[in-house]
Amino acid sequence: MLASVEQSPSLFHDVQFVCVGDTPARMYKFAGYCMELLKISAPVGLGVADLCGAHARFVLYKVGPVLIASHGVGNSNMSILLNELFKLLHYGKAKKAIRFLRIGISTGVGVRPGTTVITQHVYNASMQSFYEQHILGHAVFRPAVLDQNMVQDLLFHASSVNIHFPVIVGNTLCTSGYFEEQARLDGAFCDYSHLEKVKHLQNCQQTHSIRNMDMESLSFAALTHFVNISAASISVVIQNGMIDEPLFEAPNASDVEEWESRPQRLAGEYIRYELRKKLDQQLTKLEIPKYTNAVKKTTLREKNIPEKPFSSDLSRLQIMKQELDKLAHKIHLKSK
Repeated sequence: MLASVEQSPSLFHDVQFVCVGDTPARMYKFAGYCMELLKISAPVGLGVADLCGAHARFVLYKVGPVLIASHGVGNSNMSILLNELFKLLHYGKAKKAIRFLRIGISTGVGVRPGTTVITQHVYNASMQSFYEQHILGHAVFRPAVLDQNMVQDLLFHASSVNIHFPVIVGNTLCTSGYFEEQARLDGAFCDYSHLEKVKHLQNCQQTHSIRNMDMESLSFAALTHFVNISAASISVVIQNGMIDEPLFEAPNASDVEEWESRPQRLAGEYIRYELRKKLDQQLTKLEIPKYTNAVKKTTLREKNIPEKPFSSDLSRLQIMKQELDKLAHKIHLKSK
């Protein structure tokens, strides 16, 4: 992955959003969804292409200004992916104002399946918001911080006419394992009772406002914050952890497939809006030179300083009008 970036840095210089998720299959679907949402067409017969190639640890897709990758299961896999992505974006000469989004699935804590949770704060198993690493034999604690402006923006887009499912903001408990660490009763080992499980999860919910559990958000929040990148995490609840697993009635496959698409659709709404906003800002900037140039001319005349030779005013206005028309056309296409 990294070698290809060093050979062609222009491939990644325009990246504005990086979206990561657990499985290659879900990220492939999200890449196709982004192509449709952003009206980006691939060359005939190619479709969505994995930039990592076959037999790689992760998959990597690029859809216009959106980079999409899978991270696997657990904080260690997330850490590996983020290190590779940070290097890729650095050598690819990407702009600094990049935003990261994690989209995935989770276990709910008193939350109904199908609910999408926007994470406000991430806690480790000790109910502290930092990611612990051991480097050269020493424990290193990195704060796990998500961008609260992105949290509020995502919540705003949850009210979009295109979003027809429940979305809440809550805290996430990030565990180092799936079974005992998440107080499940269906693992190979279980040294606690049903009552102890319920008491623990109720304490998480009531004391720390925990609404869901996952295994990746802690390293995601800590490492993006460590390199000063804005990031947010969105995940859908597949199962309410308050209900005992043997009593849990598994949803049908079609329901699960639709639930899994919900974080993707919310992320898509956010990305599309932000790209439109940037186009509007570029359009506004193009109108500023008219005023700036007029002020410059007035100042020169007042000081009796001859102006430098320029093309005719008519030619400059015609060129500017063409640029404005092009941007207006782009905005029109995006609004369809």
